[in-house]
Amino acid sequence: IVSLVPSITELLYDLGLDREVAGITKFCVHPEEWYRNKPRIGGTKNPNIVAIRALQPTLVIANKEENRREDVEALQAFTGTREMSGRAMIAYFQPLITWLNQQNRGRTCGWTTPAATPARR
Repeated sequence: IVSLVPSITELLYDLGLDREVAGITKFCVHPEEWYRNKPRIGGTKNPNIVAIRALQPTLVIANKEENRREDVEALQAFTGTREMSGRAMIAYFQPLITWLNQQNRGRTCGWTTPAATPARR
């Protein structure tokens, strides 16, 4: 996984996906441990596409509000890139939840898809 979104990077850390996350942006300063040790692949507005390709991710997570469309399209040419909107929380996390469940059959984080989970307030 390569995260182009600082808030998603924090979520991935909280989910315990240390081994799965191969790269983060220079703005992903939390958790500090990852900032010090994970490869940084540029910024949110100028990710280094060549560096990302070299990491051979199966998933790149981008955000419509934070990342440029042309970068997302370049990444989609060689990897599974998910571009998410932050407008609705369930819609925001659904692609990540779906991917985790497909890859790990829910074992990594124990989540089910939001459709099967009652909404919390």
